Amino acid sequence: MNNIFNNSEIDQIRKVLTEVGFIIEYSVATDARKPESIPVTGLNLSEKGQDFWPYPMWTHQFKAVKAALEGNNVCVSTSTSSGKTEIFQTIAIETLARKGGKVLAFYCVKALNAQQMDRWLKTGLKVGIIDGNHQGIENRKKVFENSDVVLMTPDVMHIILSNLQQGDYGVAIKNFIRHLNLVIIDEIHLYRGVFGSNAAYLFRRINNLRRHYRKDQGFPQFITASATIPNPAKHSSDICGVQNFVNIGPEDDKSPAGKKTFYYVNKRPDIQDSVSSLVSALIKSFAEYDDTKTITFVSGRQQTGKIAMQEEQLSGFEHDNKVYPFRAGFEDEAREHIYKAMNKGNFKGIISTSALEIGIDISGLNIAIIANMPFDRNSYYQRIGRVGRGISNNESAVIIVNDGSLNSSLLFSPQNNYDINNVLPDLEPALHLDSETIMACHAACHVHPTMDGCELPNLKTIDDATQKYFPSQFIQLMKSILSGNRPEFYDEFVNRNSSPHNSSLRSLGTTYQIVEDERILKDDTVTRTQMLKEAYKGALRNSVRMNNETGRVEKYLQRVISFPDKQERHILTRRLIAKDYANAKINAQYTKPYFRTYVRPNFLKCTSALKYGDTLLVNLRLYECTRAYGYYECYGKTQIYKQYDRGFKDEIQTMGVLIFNPLLNNNGVSTSQISQMIFEAFLLQRAFEKNDFEYKGGTLYQPNAKFELQINDRFLAIYDNNDLNIAKELLDCELLERTFAFLKANLDTFATTLFESPLTSSTKEAVYSICNNVLQTSAEHLNVTGNDLGENIISIPSVSSRVRYHIVTPVSNNANETTEQVIECIVTGVMKEAGLENCVTYNLLSCTNSNLFFNIAMDYVEPIPTEPVVKFNWKTGSII
Repeated sequence: MNNIFNNSEIDQIRKVLTEVGFIIEYSVATDARKPESIPVTGLNLSEKGQDFWPYPMWTHQFKAVKAALEGNNVCVSTSTSSGKTEIFQTIAIETLARKGGKVLAFYCVKALNAQQMDRWLKTGLKVGIIDGNHQGIENRKKVFENSDVVLMTPDVMHIILSNLQQGDYGVAIKNFIRHLNLVIIDEIHLYRGVFGSNAAYLFRRINNLRRHYRKDQGFPQFITASATIPNPAKHSSDICGVQNFVNIGPEDDKSPAGKKTFYYVNKRPDIQDSVSSLVSALIKSFAEYDDTKTITFVSGRQQTGKIAMQEEQLSGFEHDNKVYPFRAGFEDEAREHIYKAMNKGNFKGIISTSALEIGIDISGLNIAIIANMPFDRNSYYQRIGRVGRGISNNESAVIIVNDGSLNSSLLFSPQNNYDINNVLPDLEPALHLDSETIMACHAACHVHPTMDGCELPNLKTIDDATQKYFPSQFIQLMKSILSGNRPEFYDEFVNRNSSPHNSSLRSLGTTYQIVEDERILKDDTVTRTQMLKEAYKGALRNSVRMNNETGRVEKYLQRVISFPDKQERHILTRRLIAKDYANAKINAQYTKPYFRTYVRPNFLKCTSALKYGDTLLVNLRLYECTRAYGYYECYGKTQIYKQYDRGFKDEIQTMGVLIFNPLLNNNGVSTSQISQMIFEAFLLQRAFEKNDFEYKGGTLYQPNAKFELQINDRFLAIYDNNDLNIAKELLDCELLERTFAFLKANLDTFATTLFESPLTSSTKEAVYSICNNVLQTSAEHLNVTGNDLGENIISIPSVSSRVRYHIVTPVSNNANETTEQVIECIVTGVMKEAGLENCVTYNLLSCTNSNLFFNIAMDYVEPIPTEPVVKFNWKTGSII
């Protein structure tokens, strides 16, 4: 047999790594962990419980079940594959045996939900599942009526609660909630940010409904499972809305674990291929051994398909190589085929995003390849925990690839010595329960009497008991709704969202549905940010489909053929055949977008400000506009620019932090580079969701008397994608000082890994000035009230004036070379953007070639000094 493990003569893994083109910089092995168990006789289990578990439990399992049977809420935060599902099942069996009632088990993604169903059926309980594949009121009614245990995602439960007044179906849901005695929440560490905040209100709504239906003050019992995070018991309380959680943690974990060897590898200097190409070759090499099954983690959804396709090209497309990409959005048939392959061990490799960090069991995995570093420590441990599961004599390997990114370079640097704890921050299970948008959604669902699907339509007052279940701001909002004195932000939400139960729990922004060859791919959606980066017009996207004739999962490409339809929220694509496409040298291997983003602040909506010496930081409302001009088709190292006939513009309003320093105005200073470095340093101190933030350099086009800012002062912006104002954390003095201390200490690493060209001396000087201001001077908290009301009035070129319009275009086929053209134009129209307070754009006519330019933002236009200007009131939207 051609085996890679247990070869006493040679380290086969080291041999494969070297042959592919990697250098092993460092390796280390961890010992196997011997298990410890306790007989279950001490738990006095019911007859059904003893039948289910007649053998001893691992120590942590025994402690968790014992704590639950004593009436506690329990959080289990032991290692991956330590038997948490069996803990859930035993507690459910005992709850039903001793109290009766119903059990509700939440799994955060449908894939995990479906897989766990098979395991729950082994308990002998009546188990039902409700997800997007189990449609129909009658089917769901039967599940609620006939099941002891119901499995679902929070998203489905959120929608289901809109049916409480719907006849017999509503009665079945109410009866289920009334008899609910146990709630199980798996992977609770993933309940953070927008999703976690929405789920926290959902679980509180369930608690409150149960109280109303039972007319008592009690809560159901909660059992949660978490990866190792700081204070998992507190996070469980914050999510569930109940107290008294007992944590069973890593120190209690006595489950078996096998020997694991870690290899830290760099690309060999003489190798011309990209790191991703070497990773594809590595996956192929491991697939040729009989005893290997690999999982490779990458950072982006499209990267999964790209590496899988490269691996298949190396194999010549001749057979089903059983290496599968895995991400959200695949067709049902293809996804089910991959799930079954993972469950049965009928695969050689899986290439995944963070989607498989969660506890989906994958049979036989023994090599993990970390091709791209994650952004927090918990994700790293979850990824390496996918291999070497369950049996203490199972040997496994983890290969950490230096992909040249900032996080990888920091890990491989001498001062950090391959210690992940020195590089990545702990997971930040941040919740935003004070978000106006999130509160408005759940208040409308729960108590708005005239809202379709209102859960408590007859509620007249918020009593003292109800106030136990929700944060104080939410209580005040519910009271204002019932009194008819509703705040402005709530009415704005209700006017935009007539069906709040249909609001996404996972995103506050716009999402778009992928439509392929006029067929909607129901699970393939992209957020606004993903659309701009991977689903723009002309983009190539990787996907898979099930070929029923061959019984194989085929990798293929989609070409995006339209900008998003903002009414239907659809993005049209066309399917391309991957094999033919990859073999034709005339076709691009991948694409990348060309767009520019600008930021405009609104100082009238400023919440806080700090000053450190010459450095000013302001938290305020701002407006982001992105304009897409074209895209690059990439053929290896050759890149060809494709310009759109007409560009695309997308805008949001959000909250963020602006940073000002006089040195930012000097010639040669790159505000975009400094913004990116601060952004990366910030996230290396607190592991917020990276996709929740953006960064940008910008220029003021109006003065601000309050903060003594002038026209053309330049700034750095770190701001939210989801309008939660998470960026305000940057004004926490302790976090701010940590961020700039880390940036200053690692400036050279930041510069060499993030940018192709070196920092200019003036850029370095500006960075050091900001760092030293923050680290060497005391913070002054500024009064933000009484901002200059004159900021409603701005000066703009008058209609028919001559202006200069700045436009950046590529110099050649090289994506990194651009030139800024200055075109003299005549202003033919001035517009105020609907729905945004201070977004003014122009229509322009070129003086040289009569080209028309529409919706040009202020940032790109300056009046010719001799030309007149007019005053524009952006509050009223009129010229004065």
